[in-house]
Amino acid sequence: MYDVLVVDDEVHIVEGITKMVDWERCGTKCKDQAYHGQMALEMIESERPRIVITDIKMPGLNGLELIEKTYYFFPEVQFIVLSGHDDFAYAKQAMKYGVKHYLLKPCNEQKIEEALRQVVTDLQEKEKVQEYIDQITPKAKEQQVRELLLNSASFDHGLLKTASRNEKFRIICSEIPSKDAHTERRKLKQLMDKQFADSTSFYASAIVSGKVIVVISDCPEQHLQGVIRTSHKEWEVQVESAVISVISQVSRIERLAIEYNKVLEAFSYRFYMNSKSRVILYHELTSAAVTKFDQQQVIWEYENMIEVVRAMDINNVKRAMHKFFHVLSTSKFSDRFILMKCKSLLWSVSFRSNHDEKEELLTTINGIDAIERDVMKVEEYMMEHVMKVVRENSLTKNHLVREIIAYTEQHLQDQSLSLLRVAKEVFFMNPDYLGKVFKREMGMNYTNYLMERRMEMAMEYMNTDRKVFEVAEEVGFGNNPRYFSQIFKRYTGSTPTEYKKEERV
Repeated sequence: MYDVLVVDDEVHIVEGITKMVDWERCGTKCKDQAYHGQMALEMIESERPRIVITDIKMPGLNGLELIEKTYYFFPEVQFIVLSGHDDFAYAKQAMKYGVKHYLLKPCNEQKIEEALRQVVTDLQEKEKVQEYIDQITPKAKEQQVRELLLNSASFDHGLLKTASRNEKFRIICSEIPSKDAHTERRKLKQLMDKQFADSTSFYASAIVSGKVIVVISDCPEQHLQGVIRTSHKEWEVQVESAVISVISQVSRIERLAIEYNKVLEAFSYRFYMNSKSRVILYHELTSAAVTKFDQQQVIWEYENMIEVVRAMDINNVKRAMHKFFHVLSTSKFSDRFILMKCKSLLWSVSFRSNHDEKEELLTTINGIDAIERDVMKVEEYMMEHVMKVVRENSLTKNHLVREIIAYTEQHLQDQSLSLLRVAKEVFFMNPDYLGKVFKREMGMNYTNYLMERRMEMAMEYMNTDRKVFEVAEEVGFGNNPRYFSQIFKRYTGSTPTEYKKEERV
């Protein structure tokens, strides 16, 4: 049985509804009555009914105001509206807060009972959903969330069967600004689970790509922000560490993976978020008014600049940074956008600079109040800091190339080693750009360099007791000694067997 509260400023209407409706047949119980909005709100807070039948026109707190306040603080409560106003504006405003049943007075008991049965059916379905979710083991539930967010889950089985295709959702993506935070992330997930599990019809969470991800049924932003801030405060007391949460709305479940990837983009602005705990609405973070062309151009220049800086390419850093700032200044981006990009650039090089240098630069940038006049000044400060880091890391051979060579030496045995893999999985850079940097420094492309190193290593191993197939495996040819022999002969003029004999002689 679901408890029902009946609200109307006309006593005879409250008494009439209470007596004429067959509550038990509808799966409900008429537990309380209220005669104005404020009285009803106090009863909702103390008694927590699941269903409220209310009039619109009441003195003091009217029906729509009651619905709005309840929606923000007790989103699980379902409303049925009875009104003498055949006005779509009233119905539209009620629907804004999730009301599905808007009945016009005079209204007989059959219509009220029909609405009650529909509400009860909705509540029962939501309870079944939660029951199913509760039965899934935590690890299985997390795995299904990961598959859903990475767009690899089928929509006809598992956790997704519990979600309505027409239902809206929220994604909450939380990050702890700490490098070694695996245990902390697990604690944060448990805390979020505790805060949200009983406040929504659909709830699931997982740790994905170093972030705590929560997927819940849609609920008011104010309520959601309040719950998250409460979690943050409790977290800071327990761990004494900041946490950043980004909230995004999803129109339907099929778009969860798309919205998840958009939310991840928000964390490229982590320096804008600073080091304090914050709750950020994704649509506010990305609402800068720029043209599509301007946005594409600045993104392209920014990515190009980041690649050059990460490569510690001292010959091209100044040029790339100047082009980036030129696009910013001519496209009239907001000061907020420029500061975010500057701080993101600083993040990219901060692992090579000391704490004091980074804090000094952030203080300087945050103090600039007339960004239109000071873009050049910002560029000068950024150039000074970045170039200092680049100069310190550019020795006789390009810093990035040294790292590529070191990685290659450690993985010569790996059959799948390639420039594409090194670029994508190790250095997270464009393979074409990485290849050009390598060739400029080494005078040969990476593929030729890799093959030469493997042949040099193979020739060394030929002086040992290793068999040919063993040498092939140890220099990255896997279980293909025939192909190894062909390449070896091309480089040395002898087959491996012939080479071994020659060395012994």
